[in-house]
Amino acid sequence: MPYYGDYSKTMQGLMSRLDPSEHRGVRKYFRAMDTGMLGMGGWLLSKTLSPFLRSILHPLLMLPARGTLNKTTKEVFERCGLKSTKAYGMLTYLYGDYGLNPGQSAWGVHAAVMNHWKGGAYYPYGGSSTLAMGACEVIRRKGGQVLVNAKVKKIVVENNRAVGVELERGQVIKAKMVVSDAGFRNTCERLLTREQAEYATTKDFVQALQTGGEDACVVGGGIPGGLGPSCTLLNLFVGFDKSCEELDIPATNRWITPSWDMDKNAEEFIAGDGEGEMPIVFIGSNSAKDASYKMRFVRERAKSASEASTSH
Repeated sequence: MPYYGDYSKTMQGLMSRLDPSEHRGVRKYFRAMDTGMLGMGGWLLSKTLSPFLRSILHPLLMLPARGTLNKTTKEVFERCGLKSTKAYGMLTYLYGDYGLNPGQSAWGVHAAVMNHWKGGAYYPYGGSSTLAMGACEVIRRKGGQVLVNAKVKKIVVENNRAVGVELERGQVIKAKMVVSDAGFRNTCERLLTREQAEYATTKDFVQALQTGGEDACVVGGGIPGGLGPSCTLLNLFVGFDKSCEELDIPATNRWITPSWDMDKNAEEFIAGDGEGEMPIVFIGSNSAKDASYKMRFVRERAKSASEASTSH
């Protein structure tokens, strides 16, 4: 089933593959995506405000979020009157972009990801590395530094406030603000002491976090008040000795699943300790998407061939 940047075209394509009794539900689902995106936006905006402004504006900003953050994607799907497993798979396959199957994921997250693709997609000219290089340039221009191979040993805390980080090689870097993108579990268990984590959250939460273990991975399970480990994303990069045109590789992304029941796919994979079929697989070709690929790499191949012939 192809998805288009024009979601009205996508919606028509979906309905042509489903029973007419589900057409109304598909329309309701797409309308719910817009309100879900609005609710998610209000929630995110409230997080950027100062404590004082948040206390005043939070109730207003959270009005659109009702039914957005406290409902799963599956619950909204059913509330729209959709019932078939085929419709479920077609409308929720994108959970692979954020990792949590639709029976568990917050509707607001799914709606935000789905709306992200509305209007089409883009790919950076020069490849994804240009995004990193551009970000590094801005950071350095503003007086910052970008360090590589600099593993953080711990967050430095003074008077119950994060004031910097200590690297494994012993260097301490001080900062007015410390942001950890290592994930909440890793931040609490590896970068902070237990006392520091308890001060930042609660004793009960840290207890649940530390006793959850891998059991919290079980679909539908988890530790009340705790936080289970996220799913694993495995990347496999494959190189070919022919062009995308020769191999008929498109510039589009493809998702492959064992069946339309996304929750069942995940449950069976986890229950089988990873021995069964992968619950969801993403296939994409960066070289097919990058408009500069031919110019950059055909020139490199020609240069290598020239050097090889000269050496002989």
